[in-house]
Amino acid sequence: MAVKFKIGFQIDAETLFGIMAKFLPLENLSVEEVIERPERPSAPKLLKGADIPKNSPKIKRRRATNATGGQIKALADYARAHGPSSYGDFANALQAAGFSRAGVGSALKRAVTHGVLQRHEDGGYGLAKTA
Repeated sequence: MAVKFKIGFQIDAETLFGIMAKFLPLENLSVEEVIERPERPSAPKLLKGADIPKNSPKIKRRRATNATGGQIKALADYARAHGPSSYGDFANALQAAGFSRAGVGSALKRAVTHGVLQRHEDGGYGLAKTA
């Protein structure tokens, strides 16, 4: 069995093809172009617990806005003005009040849970009767 070797080196294309034309048989020959790329700068190292300096400024976190009260109020105001209304009417009322139409389902559910609205037999929602 023949011993095979693999040799790797870099050479410019003009010299390589000149040598290949004179000395090498062209059987089982593969040529690969090497593209030199500059190194990318590494990402900054993240600091972990013990590495964080004691006197570093605290990060102020924003409180999440809670639209629950505003949505329920908008639904209650609409129901007070228009009487029992459908799901789509409440979606339009939320949109007019500056909220997303997509939030009507969860807003209606919260309003019913809090006792502000109640479900009617015809499928609409209206103000809950207070005792």
